[in-house]
Amino acid sequence: AGETSCNTRHKKTFNSQLLKNGLCFQSVLRDHICYEIINLHKNFPGFRHYQNKEFCESLMPSFYNDLVTILSTNTIIEKLLLSLESLTGSVHILFNASLKKKESQETRFTDTWHCDTHYSSENIKVMIYLNSQEDSLSATEFLSLEDTSKITNKYNYIGPPIQNLEKEWLNNGKSINEIVQDEYKVELFCPSKPGDAVFFYPSKVLHR
Repeated sequence: AGETSCNTRHKKTFNSQLLKNGLCFQSVLRDHICYEIINLHKNFPGFRHYQNKEFCESLMPSFYNDLVTILSTNTIIEKLLLSLESLTGSVHILFNASLKKKESQETRFTDTWHCDTHYSSENIKVMIYLNSQEDSLSATEFLSLEDTSKITNKYNYIGPPIQNLEKEWLNNGKSINEIVQDEYKVELFCPSKPGDAVFFYPSKVLHR
């Protein structure tokens, strides 16, 4: 019975959006948990002394212990791992977690279309927005697995070399932004509800 159940589950999940497109969207956290994590971030003294790297780093273990406590108390980690198993048919482990804040006017390397090539092809990243993006209109953009494959095959592009970020990548005078805009459909992750998440393969789908 167990083997049959396992085979049936694999058959059902073979065509899941995550496996088919390289990404999918889900609601993961309830509002009150999002607010609890945001308040943890706001009240963490290390972020108020970010210039003092040594002081900040000395407090990070305590901060992440508190973050893991929130996630464990609300069984978030277990729920994420069960969701991943149902989406892929495979058992996963969580090996890294981070909490980041980005202002709308900030620019970073990750604003450029890229794949996270330092991850293996089997690694899945789960990005959870802790607040609504209706006001700030912040978002993350993705290309599907199929379109990413088309771009990498046609243009040999997976992202700009990190050692040469100042030089814009061009193909026959067209930037990667122009190529994407003219030829491909962009998947936009701009949740209006706190706690919505995107599951994706960072090394296999272009995103920014």
